[in-house]
Amino acid sequence: MANDSKNLIDRKERARRVPYSDVQIWRMEREGKFPARISIGPNRVAWLESEIDAWVQAQLDSRDQNL
Repeated sequence: MANDSKNLIDRKERARRVPYSDVQIWRMEREGKFPARISIGPNRVAWLESEIDAWVQAQLDSRDQNL
């Protein structure tokens, strides 16, 4: 991974970057199609920013290949 950042983003920021519902994200995580969340405390989860960025880039790369 080009960006080895350990920055975490919360659900609100994840939703801003990837505008899918929480349920859709959960389903995609279960299917291995989206980076897995990290439990950071009771009732709190986050995602690694670098993994979300890589996922978004993969979507862009896939789109560009299909043009």
